[in-house]
Amino acid sequence: MRTTYVGLVRDHSGSMRSLATQACNDYNLTLSGIQESMRDEGQLAFVTVVECGVGYNASVRVANQLTDVSLMRELTSYNANGGATPLWDSVGEVIDQIENNIPAWAVTDTQVAFLVMVTTDGEENSSRRWTSKTIADRIQKLQATDRWTFVFRVPRGAKRTLVAAGIPDGNIIEWEQTSKALEYATQTQVAATKSYFAARSAGVTKSTTFYANVGTIKDEDVKVNLVDLSGEFAISEVPAHQDGIDVKSFCVTNFGDFKIGNVYYQLTKRETVQAGKLIAIRDK
Repeated sequence: MRTTYVGLVRDHSGSMRSLATQACNDYNLTLSGIQESMRDEGQLAFVTVVECGVGYNASVRVANQLTDVSLMRELTSYNANGGATPLWDSVGEVIDQIENNIPAWAVTDTQVAFLVMVTTDGEENSSRRWTSKTIADRIQKLQATDRWTFVFRVPRGAKRTLVAAGIPDGNIIEWEQTSKALEYATQTQVAATKSYFAARSAGVTKSTTFYANVGTIKDEDVKVNLVDLSGEFAISEVPAHQDGIDVKSFCVTNFGDFKIGNVYYQLTKRETVQAGKLIAIRDK
């Protein structure tokens, strides 16, 4: 059974205080995404969690150590009261925790993979053990084994530092420090995580394109590949008394018939879109 050791670095510095609710949700959805992937893909994952910038002294604290992800529980609250962001110390700590505690067989098994996911709303400003150079050397050495993947979600402008440290561009996303932006970053994280573990099922042990790089897609390229359906479909609003009705019942009630493939409906929750389904984009 394919096994992955996952390291999660959570930012608990004071600047995250206004985003504490969203940060708690972000962690819980990331965790549940890993758990769902393990069930779907028939894999094992052991998770180590490191908290970055805890309390007045901006400490680095280990919250979970190599815990079977199926046994982990959601957070009910998220404390963000730290005085600074010891980012490099936090990354170094999660690496140490994994390397120093994995079983001996996992060290040499080339099918075992390691995934470190870091989320922060600030840049490094208070590490004591690790410098930008020493952590970069450590990360690059691990990446060279083709078994370690490091991914970062960081504030605007912080990507250049990580790229200089050797993190692949496709493993970094920048986000604005707002609730809405964090919600979007969460969706991106969960989708990317599931894609990573799907690739693990095929034997992949590292990723340099963890996040879909939609920033490089041009409007012109998208338009070339779109088909205008505006003349083929009518838009029907759902009246209040039918809110929540399933698509088939809505069509039968309002149009007298329902045929698979003839109806597009607005997504109101997270759904798995199978390969045989089409997606329509509405210009509002």
